[in-house]
Amino acid sequence: MNQILIFTKTPVSLDQTEIKRVANQALETFAIDNAYMEIIFVDKDEIRELNEKHRKINTATDVLSFPQKEVPVASIKMLGSIVISEEVVLEKEEETPDVVKHGLLHLLGYDHEKNEAEWQKQATKIECNL
Repeated sequence: MNQILIFTKTPVSLDQTEIKRVANQALETFAIDNAYMEIIFVDKDEIRELNEKHRKINTATDVLSFPQKEVPVASIKMLGSIVISEEVVLEKEEETPDVVKHGLLHLLGYDHEKNEAEWQKQATKIECNL
């Protein structure tokens, strides 16, 4: 069973049950079980600060992913954290489930900036439209 923790520092349109369902469904598609991840919803200013600090890009973005480094002796697979600004998601006219899936693909090591073809292949598997 996967453990998905959700932290909301700002209001979110979806309830936590739906967010967990989306994430679990994607994890099941990749045959990932017994994993831990967190999804953190923040406001536009906080995600801009995180983007500046970690990517040196001083603009707000919809999603950032922070993969966990491998913990070889752990009985649970630590995936990492997804940080989402739903404010930016709405401004970009995106869907929150797609943004969750997008962040998850990054946690799993897929990167659309490095290999667009592989990204699209994996995104199609989980019906991620970003």
